[in-house]
Amino acid sequence: MKLRTAASVVLMIGGACAMTVACGTDAGLCDNNRCVGQDGGDDGALGDGSNVGDGSNQADGQAPVDGSTIDAPPGCDLAREPKDSAACVADAVGVFVDAAGGLDTNNGTKAKPFQTIAKAIASAGAKPRVYVCAGSYTDNVVLDATHAPSVYGGFACGGWSYATSNAVVVKPAAGYPLHVDGVTTALSVSDIEFDAPTGTAAAPNSIAGFVNASPSLILRRLKLVAGAGGTPADQGPPTTNYPAAAPNGKSGDNGGAGGANTCTDATTSKGGNGGVAATAATAGGPNLGSGAPGANSATCNGGGGAGKEGANAAAPAANVAPAHVGALTAAGWAPSTGTKGNNGGPGQGGGGGGDGIANNGTGGGGGAGGCGGAGATGGAGGGTSIALVTVGSAVTLQACTLQSGAGGTGAKGGDGETAQGTGNNGGAGAMLAGCAGGQGGAGAGAKGGGGGAGGASFGLLFSGAAPTLDGAAAATAATHAGVIAGTKGGPGGGGAAGGSAMGGLGQGNGGNTGAAGPDGIAAAVQQFEGL
Repeated sequence: MKLRTAASVVLMIGGACAMTVACGTDAGLCDNNRCVGQDGGDDGALGDGSNVGDGSNQADGQAPVDGSTIDAPPGCDLAREPKDSAACVADAVGVFVDAAGGLDTNNGTKAKPFQTIAKAIASAGAKPRVYVCAGSYTDNVVLDATHAPSVYGGFACGGWSYATSNAVVVKPAAGYPLHVDGVTTALSVSDIEFDAPTGTAAAPNSIAGFVNASPSLILRRLKLVAGAGGTPADQGPPTTNYPAAAPNGKSGDNGGAGGANTCTDATTSKGGNGGVAATAATAGGPNLGSGAPGANSATCNGGGGAGKEGANAAAPAANVAPAHVGALTAAGWAPSTGTKGNNGGPGQGGGGGGDGIANNGTGGGGGAGGCGGAGATGGAGGGTSIALVTVGSAVTLQACTLQSGAGGTGAKGGDGETAQGTGNNGGAGAMLAGCAGGQGGAGAGAKGGGGGAGGASFGLLFSGAAPTLDGAAAATAATHAGVIAGTKGGPGGGGAAGGSAMGGLGQGNGGNTGAAGPDGIAAAVQQFEGL
């Protein structure tokens, strides 16, 4: 208990004054061994029922507006905003920031304010407040479990009087202008405009305020403005799926082995082995219903001894666009990327040749089939513009303005790779009348990458508890004064299909065009679970 300037007061014991103690100058007679103020308040208070003995006029039962537990200076009511209790705008309660007249090497007092809000937050220590005077600031305001003072703007530089005309604008070059993460104590942020940078191709989202896991946050008279979402770069061609030419089958003189082709995606095609006396030739792979082996003891021309050509691979299965425009987690917002195009499959290997009509030769191996084209990467989603995001938090907004911009356009998916052709021909039969192996088939062209989702635009996006807007709970699809969304972004287009190649059975199969991304969304207030 702090005591003011001493004055003698006589204590009564059993109806008689027994001793003298030091009480405040406004203290009157003793009452049950306690000093009583002239206005009837206990312990030197000013007659409002407070039992704090430090000159505060904070009323009993009222929590400080920012969770403070410090002793307030005389006349300071911590249960009120500093604009309504000027005595709280003091060095004992907070640190001070002046963009034009401060230095981060100062001590943060009224007389020697810091230059940046970030430095003030880091230096506040046990002081529960940061006072910011009019000006433009480029640092990010980050409040977390270990650095969580309340931040109040609206003050005049030098004199530190409050007025709504004392504009404080925070506009960093990157990141969230306001980020509150994991603050479990009562916290207030007031009288500041937070402007998010416009999205770029590299950092497409523009989000002015992001709040996560903070159950007791009050935002008063803030203006949160998001810029337009950026448009990411279109996807280029994929890495090739066939690092080398598909090999021919070996001749019968060299053992009649089928050609083997391993693609970058680990799929394979192999020609069948040629036959020798008492050992039949084998079929090619990967079992597309073709590439049959030639028969032993048969003529090579028209008698069934030659290996059969392999089939070209079928076109790859189509893929679909993502179902949602993006995902919201404690880590932030991620626009949906278009689906990757499917690779084309490899062509069938040719069958091995038989040992010839004399039954004493060695058939040639079948040629390997070509690899399929590489599927292309999907385009990135368009940047999202959001004024305020809350995740798993309880947030109260009072007289705030939330304004988002236009969502960005999704990027185009990459073009699928054209298929690889055949492994040329099967191997020739051996000199002792063995038959030739069959030609391998062509791989299939790949599917183009899907387009990215169109960028969304939300004034307020929340997951979990709905924030309170001027006394009313925010609801999905509700409209609120001061909460305005921009326009949705358009989806990215799908990449072109990969082309075909000439295979063992003629022209191969091409891929498919990538699916376009989903359209963006625009809403003033949106619950993420409803997307």
